[in-house]
Amino acid sequence: MLKNVPYEEMTPEVCLAAVKQDGRDLAYVPVYMRSPEMCLIAVKDRGSALDYVPLKLKTSKLCLIAVKDMGWALRYVPKHLQDTEICLAAVREYGAAIGYVPKTLQTYDLYLGAVRSGLSLWRVPGEFRTPEVCVIAITMNPYDVEHSPYSILELLSL
Repeated sequence: MLKNVPYEEMTPEVCLAAVKQDGRDLAYVPVYMRSPEMCLIAVKDRGSALDYVPLKLKTSKLCLIAVKDMGWALRYVPKHLQDTEICLAAVREYGAAIGYVPKTLQTYDLYLGAVRSGLSLWRVPGEFRTPEVCVIAITMNPYDVEHSPYSILELLSL
């Protein structure tokens, strides 16, 4: 673990070896040593390592890898890189990542993906609470019936 390595002993080789062992060690790599290759290795190992990737090294491809691993890593994706593909991948992995999606990108398909990933129906805006979304949500969590605008009988008859 790099946390315990004296600064003067940190070389690009030592840092790369540590990051290959555990992507979270990117946090302890001096910023000037963080290369695109090292950041990619870290993010592939642990999506949350995206937090320690310098802004100039963050790409759409790298951000997509991060959110596919850990949906909540969407919070580390710069706004200018957040698009439908990245946001959908994030909510499919972790439904509550919808909270990091800009309002302009929040769509029916995004909420459908989030509910399929366990997002509770109470977090879905009314305009997206279709019978399909409600059935999926209630199947995942029967207590979500309280938040459905449809009765169970209505949903069963569809």
